[in-house]
Amino acid sequence: MLYFGTDGIRAHQTSLFFTSQSIALIGQALALWSKGKGHSSKKILCIHDTRASAPKIKLALTYGLQLEKYQLFDGGILPTPAAHWIMRTSPFDFALILTASHNPAYDNGIKILLPNAKITPEDESIIEHHYSNLLLRSCIPETATIEQSSPKNFQKDAQEKYLQQFNQYVPLPKLHNKKIILDCAHGAMSFVAETLFKPTDATIICINNQPDGLNINQACGAIHPQSLIEKIKEEHADLGFSFDGDGDRVIAVDASGNVKTGDDLLCLLTQHPQFIDRQYIVGTTMSNQGLELHLEKTGKKLIRTNIGDRSVIKAMKEHNALLGGEPGGHIIINAGIPSSDGAAAARWALDTCTERDNYSLHSFAPHVQLTASIKALHKPDFARHPLYQQALEEIRLHLPQGRALIRYSGTEPILRIMVENTEETAAHHTLKKLTTLFQSILS
Repeated sequence: MLYFGTDGIRAHQTSLFFTSQSIALIGQALALWSKGKGHSSKKILCIHDTRASAPKIKLALTYGLQLEKYQLFDGGILPTPAAHWIMRTSPFDFALILTASHNPAYDNGIKILLPNAKITPEDESIIEHHYSNLLLRSCIPETATIEQSSPKNFQKDAQEKYLQQFNQYVPLPKLHNKKIILDCAHGAMSFVAETLFKPTDATIICINNQPDGLNINQACGAIHPQSLIEKIKEEHADLGFSFDGDGDRVIAVDASGNVKTGDDLLCLLTQHPQFIDRQYIVGTTMSNQGLELHLEKTGKKLIRTNIGDRSVIKAMKEHNALLGGEPGGHIIINAGIPSSDGAAAARWALDTCTERDNYSLHSFAPHVQLTASIKALHKPDFARHPLYQQALEEIRLHLPQGRALIRYSGTEPILRIMVENTEETAAHHTLKKLTTLFQSILS
């Protein structure tokens, strides 16, 4: 069976999902799904991050797509949001992005984007159905046959088209005498970050931009900001931005080394002249309660959705919102493309800094937010479990002014626990209690 997570298919590169035969079936299933949607060009854009496993996956996808007379056009290494920028002017039925985002190099995945949207859960179900049927009746050649008989079409101007569209819709602030550090996570931003930010006239220093196929996200990038913090202090820089492996998320660090999350950036962006009069801002269940209270004081309302930028985008459409995002750094700005874009969010943030003279990235007073993860090799529905009722009572007793969130990861075999409160001791106590309780449930 083929399973979609929060954002596409993702697994260890040596798993059964990522054998050449399985990938070829995925390619054929995608073509059958596309036919059912009435797509006509039969041209598919494919871009990827810097993982060493990408070439093998491209070859097998090409083979599977060709079985249904579809062509894969290889755009090379580009950030995930580049696909939506390119498809603004290029006639592709959909795009495939080979990435496992912030995961280590030994994982990989396939994200699927339509020209004006992400695919829906219904689309995912149809693709899974086609894959299952093909698995039952199809005869896929040996790996060597797939790798030797899969010619590729190269989209030679993919980067040029991406940059042209990006620069047309994203503001370009002028940052004379400013020094900015960009952490590229040894990922897809490694080859475009300087080009995107150099025209600001700031001194741009890129770090972790030497990918070798195995070092993506390794102690760097949006999940590991320490190297950015150290570089900012070493260079006496004004601020910095850290991207993840595929460039669809970003976090910031100020001159003092303070990390600014996606919530901080979202709050900052509400002060941009283009967004200051908008009432609704979209976040998720993980968005900090301090952000929600801050927005209320400024006459705005935070709309919370489920985790995942697809849910954020859906809510943005429903409320006609221009800004949405997640604490981890997925920021959607509905003034260009319908997906999160780390580089775009960073340039909009810099434009806000110049407008408000706020290079310290001051935003809001966050509540204490603590998290824990528990291995969950199986994911039972624990809503009726007696220990779960005990967990709810623990939350009521010790977090009367706070909140807790308990959820399974959409991409990993993990149960995540988040506790939030104005007072740190109560938050620590509650997190420890909840972790012990759920370890008992899952043991």
